[in-house]
Amino acid sequence: MSRRTTAPAALLSRTVLRGVVLLALIAGLWAAAIPSQAQEPIAPWVDVFVRRDPALGTAQIYFVDALTGLSTVVPVDNGDEFTLVGGYVMYRKPQNGVIMRAYPDGRIEPHPFIQSSADRRVTEWVTSPDARSIAWVQVDANGVSHASIAQSGGGSLREIPIESPAPPTEIAPVALTDGMTRFYFDAAYDPGAGTNGPYAAYTEVHEYNLANAAFRTLAEEPGCACAAAVTPDGALFVRLELAQAAGPYNVRVFDLRSDLSYTITAPGLPYPYAGSLVVNAAGTLAAYSIASAPPAEEGDVQQYALMFVDIAAQQQVLILPPGTTDFRAVRFIDDGSALLVIDTGTGSTYKLNLNNGELVRVSDFTYLGTITLPA
Repeated sequence: MSRRTTAPAALLSRTVLRGVVLLALIAGLWAAAIPSQAQEPIAPWVDVFVRRDPALGTAQIYFVDALTGLSTVVPVDNGDEFTLVGGYVMYRKPQNGVIMRAYPDGRIEPHPFIQSSADRRVTEWVTSPDARSIAWVQVDANGVSHASIAQSGGGSLREIPIESPAPPTEIAPVALTDGMTRFYFDAAYDPGAGTNGPYAAYTEVHEYNLANAAFRTLAEEPGCACAAAVTPDGALFVRLELAQAAGPYNVRVFDLRSDLSYTITAPGLPYPYAGSLVVNAAGTLAAYSIASAPPAEEGDVQQYALMFVDIAAQQQVLILPPGTTDFRAVRFIDDGSALLVIDTGTGSTYKLNLNNGELVRVSDFTYLGTITLPA
């Protein structure tokens, strides 16, 4: 059952995304709770957050009306992989693999067109940057991968005719462009490889053009088992590549319109793992996380850091120094002057000022994005 309550101060307001940080303590989370039907949202949009309790497996999804300060809170008894898709939040129930979705009005239901079954399990999914379309992969009982794509509400649903690799490798979705025009996927993903520490790694990235149903092998693929990202319009393909046998990482930039490419040289940081690569819409900025080797001796602590890449200037620098917190970049904000990052341990959301390196916690919860409400 959902509840209607005043928004906890730990939630991130939209003004944060415009450069104004509001910090306060959590107070009276469930205070003044009234039925969700008692007052309709006033704003034409809601900001969406998730608070998880990993120990219990429970979570709460917050749909926050930024004008009234009220939030509809949807309790989830068992869920992970929370993703904003169109006008709802999609997630997986890890105990049975069922895919669910939750709405700003408090409704919760099994996802109608993305479902696991006894003979076909849903593995991974990606959304377009505007969250209006989604691509996902299912693997059947014989280990055969099936890739599908649809608009967020189920329109234009189709299976993509990708040839499945031999098990145990699978198809893995990498990116989907706005307008659902191009789908990028790893044709040789090994979910059990574990060769890149805590980060997902893609081996052989291909493109599928939905307009003409044509496949294209991207230049210099297969590459290393490294991270990859694509701009929302599919113009630039950005790939990490090993500068040495075990890091650091060069950044390889490909213009998919002209097949021109160049390399941004790695800094001298002896970190063997890298991933969670994000690129801005203009294709001028990127960021990714790096990690040290796991502790070799008792008392050692794995270190994490965050890299910033100025693609236009062809430079990459350490923007967050090494520490014990695993920060992952989410998206560039404030016209590229800041980066939204998540602490993977606590789920807290931070704003990183790229001009001075200042890191400020703006929410105790994980910020998913914004849903535009129907008129």
